[in-house]
Formats: sequence, C-alpha cells, structure tokens
Amino acid sequence: MLHLETGPDTFAIYLDKVLIMRHSHRQPLFLVATSQHRLAGLHPAETRPRPKRAGRRKVTRWQVLRNSPDSLELDFPAFFNLIITQVGPGSATVAFKAHVDTIEYLLMRIAIHPKNQLEGCSPSGLSRLPANKAFSWQSLQPARANIAGGLLRSAEILPGSGYRALESVAAGRLLFSTGHGFVRCSSGDACCAKAGHQLLIETVGLPHDLQLGHGSSRRDNLRQLHETARRPQPLVPGWLHDGLCVDLSGGNEAASRRLHRLLDAGIHVSAVLLRDWAGCRQAGTARRPTWQLSLDQRHYANLAEDIDRYRQADIHTLGYLTPYLDASGDDFEAAKAMDWLVHAVDGSVHCVNSAFGRFAFWDLWKPQVQDYLKQRIEETILQTGMHGWLADYGSFVPPRHCWVHGMAACQTRAEFPALWARLNAEAAAAKRERQPVVIMRDHPGIIAETGLFYCHSDARADWSRRGLAGLPAAAKVASALGAAVWFSETGGSPVIGGKPRSRELLQRWLEFSALTMVLTGHEGQVPARNSQLWDDDDNLRHTRRFTQLFRLLKPYREALLERFAADGVAPLQSTAVYYPSTRPYRHELSQFMLGEDLLAAPSLQADQLTTAASLPDGRWVHLWSSREFDGGDINIESPVGYPALFFRAASSFSPLFEGIRQELAAT
Repeated sequence: MLHLETGPDTFAIYLDKVLIMRHSHRQPLFLVATSQHRLAGLHPAETRPRPKRAGRRKVTRWQVLRNSPDSLELDFPAFFNLIITQVGPGSATVAFKAHVDTIEYLLMRIAIHPKNQLEGCSPSGLSRLPANKAFSWQSLQPARANIAGGLLRSAEILPGSGYRALESVAAGRLLFSTGHGFVRCSSGDACCAKAGHQLLIETVGLPHDLQLGHGSSRRDNLRQLHETARRPQPLVPGWLHDGLCVDLSGGNEAASRRLHRLLDAGIHVSAVLLRDWAGCRQAGTARRPTWQLSLDQRHYANLAEDIDRYRQADIHTLGYLTPYLDASGDDFEAAKAMDWLVHAVDGSVHCVNSAFGRFAFWDLWKPQVQDYLKQRIEETILQTGMHGWLADYGSFVPPRHCWVHGMAACQTRAEFPALWARLNAEAAAAKRERQPVVIMRDHPGIIAETGLFYCHSDARADWSRRGLAGLPAAAKVASALGAAVWFSETGGSPVIGGKPRSRELLQRWLEFSALTMVLTGHEGQVPARNSQLWDDDDNLRHTRRFTQLFRLLKPYREALLERFAADGVAPLQSTAVYYPSTRPYRHELSQFMLGEDLLAAPSLQADQLTTAASLPDGRWVHLWSSREFDGGDINIESPVGYPALFFRAASSFSPLFEGIRQELAAT
C-alpha cells in the first residue's frame, strides 16, 4: 500500500510502511537542469553530464493530484508530473510525464534503509594514456574519487569488512542497493551514488523507467529485479561445459601445433578462439588482432577446412569482432566512402591514434550500418563454420569534443556499447537454431539485458586487485547485475613492458577459472614472454587436472543456470546472498559462492600455502581432504593444485562432489 504524508512544505511517501521518498524545501526530491543552462565540459574520464551548480535548479513547488492506496500522482509545475503505482508486494513503478522537452539532467533522491549498503558497478571504464592521449582499455581504478558512473570499481561494500572502495556505483540501466531495498532505472545514461541514507540517481533527461521496492533479503531483491528486468536467458550449449576454450593465434600451423600439444597431453578442448583470423598487427614484441572484417588469407588460407576438421574432433571454433575499424585497410576506405563511420565535429572521420594503431568507429546509430555488420557476421563468421565469436569492446569512445548525430559525448558513451551488444544479440538470434556463442567484454548491466556471455575485461597478469586478486569481487558485482555466464580469460592480459606472466600465476588463475562458468586460456599480448598452458609438462598436468574438474562440475553448473532462469540469482554470488548472517564474513572479498552448495576461496597471492575462508553456519566439507567444518573463519592448506574449496554436507550434489574428489585424487 502507498501512503503519502504531507506538511507545509514537505511530503513523505511510504511503500508498505517503508519510506521510499522524502521532500522538503531545504532538501528537495529533485534537481533539474534544462537546455537553457549550459552543461559544463566533461573530463575525458567522465561518462555523464556535470552541470554547473548555477545551472541546477531545485524543484520545490508541488501539489497532489491523486492520492490512493495503489497510486499517487504529484505535479511539479513547469517540469513534470510524478506518477507512482504499486505493482506488487513491496514493489512500485515510477513514471514521469514531462511538461517541457528541455530537461537535460535530473537528480533524484531515493530514501534507503540506514543499514543498507550499495552494490553494483559503473557502465564503463575510461582512463587516459598520458603519453599518446588515447583511450585505454577498461581500468579498475577511478581517475579520481567520487565519479559516479565513472570507472568500474572491482569490489562491493560489505558490512563489517572495512573495505570502502565502492562509494559511488552505477550500472547504466540497472541500479540497486542491497539489504532491504532495490532500485531499477532505465535511462539513456544513469548514475547513482550513496549520500547518507539516500541513493542519488542522476540521469540524462527523464528516466524511461524506474522501479522501487524492498524485499526480505538480498536474494529476494535479486529475484524481484530479475522479474521486472525480464532479461533473456543465455543459451549455453552443452559443448561449452565439456572442456577448455583456448585462445590460439599465429595462423593455421602455429594454432594447430599448440592445439595438438594440449590434446596429446589428454586435455579436453571444447573450442578454440581465433582472435587474429582477420590479421594481426605486430608492435615490437606485442601483438594484437587487426580490426577488420575480412579473412587473413596469408595465415588462414584454409580456415574453412580447418574448422571442419576441428568439428570432427568435437572442437568448436570462435571468431573475434570489435565495433572499431583499422584505418589502414581497404575496409576503412569502403566504409568511409559509404559514410558509415563516426564523424568528428569538423566533419572528418573521427580516428583515434593509440599504441594499437589508428582506427575509426562504426556508426552504429545508422540502421544500414547495423544491417551491413550483421551481414558480414553471417558471411565471415557463421558461413565459414564458426560457432560464435567474441564481441570485444574496450573503452575507446569518442572524446568530449566529438558529437555524434547531435548527441553529447556522455550520451554516445552510454549508447555505443548498448548498440553494439544489441547488434550482436540480434545477429545471434537470427541463427538461433545453431546456438551461436556470443561473448562480450565490459558493461555487465548491458550484457545481462541482451543475454550475452560476459568475459571480464582485460585483467592485468599480476597478483594485484587489478589482476587476479580483484576477480572474486568483480565476478560477484557482475552476477549481481544479472550476468549469468561470467568468466575471465585465464592468465589475464600482461601489460606491455610489464613483468612476464609467471607459471604460478597462470596455474592459480586456472584454478580460479575452473570454478566459473567458462574455462578459457589467454595467450596475452606478448605470448613469447609469458608462461603458457602448453609450455611444459608441469603446466600441461595442471591444465589437465583443472579442465577435468571443470568438466565434472557440468551437471552442477547446468542446474545453476536453470535456477537462474527461475529466480534471477546468477551462479557466482556473495556468501551473504545465500546465507544471510548477523556476523560479518571477514574474508568475503577473496571468496565467492558457485551456487549455494559450493564455496571457493582461491589463492590470490604468490607463494600462498594456506588460505583463510569464512564458512556459513552448518556442515561444510573440504573437497580435497573430506574434513568437515561447522562454519566460521578457518585457515586451510592450499598448495598449488589444491585451492580452498568446500561443499555443503547436506547438498543434493554431495555424491557428485565426492566423486570429483575421488577421480581427481588419482591425477
């Protein structure tokens, strides 16, 4: 039931006796900026408008138009009407009816429970490379404090943990707080930040859709968000559960040589990712794929025959695409002649110079460009026999002075990845009978809305929170946003000029990846300097062991995906989602749940022989030794090859987990 309490210049709105909105003359519910007030210029790392304080106006005048138990309508003269409708127990929708079309910015204050903490991530990650002034890939560190909707923060705020890295959070189109309440917002660009007992939501223009509510637990919040968001269920083919998806490059001969080394060692390979099928650019010792849409005939002259040969061995093939186009190829000249590329303010094709070369942006706002790219996906990916592709997306976006079709840079940054995700989802849906696998990196909220698989963006190949140590928290944030199929590229992406990837780091990363939804291997930008899965017998034995663990967990992962379709709780979650507790989980940042029956505390530091974990109440069994624990904080031995892994003794999957222990004991 909705309840409105009013005073001389105040009002408060309650949803089933829970306060959701409060307004006063001193602290109004809304601030707006209209087109008559010039917006301040954007810092290159920002993804939202920042109106000057003089341009923001308090919305103080209001009057009640309708007041009933299931619907409220308030008029804010000269701006908009606010309509709140209860749609279910503890859930209400908020709609805006604009009086003018000049509102470019809205700040809204939502009341939240005093004990609530926020959870989520930002829609994009941008940072500047000071040397060449090009945009780098997604960073996990903010450019400066308190950019709400700026860079992805790789950890949650957890009660009692003392870790406060996430002061401002956003998810582009899906925002929510944990504990007793949730918020869902659809807008061209949306940000949120916590301020005291309020959630500050900022949007470009008026929100398209806003839903407020509260549940009995975090799990109940996720269920309600899933029901209201109506996300498509990702289609995970059975073969993706059957082994390792390995990243190979260098042409037919080099890829086949490495593949056979893995197969000869008894490693089950389910797929190969040919990242450089369209060509490869060498920059010193570093290597990156060429961003083209044409097959590299020099290195992959017989690709169709190779794909068919792989398929006969039950090995599937994946390609690689980006929404960018190298400015040095024939495809660039053809696209330029068709006016299919993003233009700068001066009318020329907007190109970015970076350490990876010079490239342009496909103009995804044009329907003919989308149709052309879908056709090229059909011709170059699917008709050659590939079973899917990695739709890569980095944080290369038009800078602040580049306007696309009259839109500000902040709006293009919000829309560009969404258009790219939808394009790939539609291309896959057109061939649904073949169940193509489409993987995207960056923007977990957008990925969840399109049903794509989420590959964590380039994590550094090191032990830092920008590398392996930050992955458990990043997995839980993405899953909380609805990304059901989350994984990272094993080994990370070594930084050019940085330290080579060590054998121990690669092996520990493999242990972590075997407990996610897809098991992959990544060569890195400088393959020759980094430890690889196929380098020596020790790496091959380790890869075989954890590929087998991944294969044996297939029935459990499939059950988790079925559960996600029913209740919206993604497989990788925080411990408190499944097991709320009054005591804090002290080691939550370094552990995660794979479903409610399996708790993993991977080793995230070099030379780590023991691992601390926080077990929920009840009986938990150590997978490798069968030792039982009654919950609480523990320390367990975790040498290489034996990460801290526990299953719930009362689980219906206990026989499966016991069978895994017995089978892997012999390897």
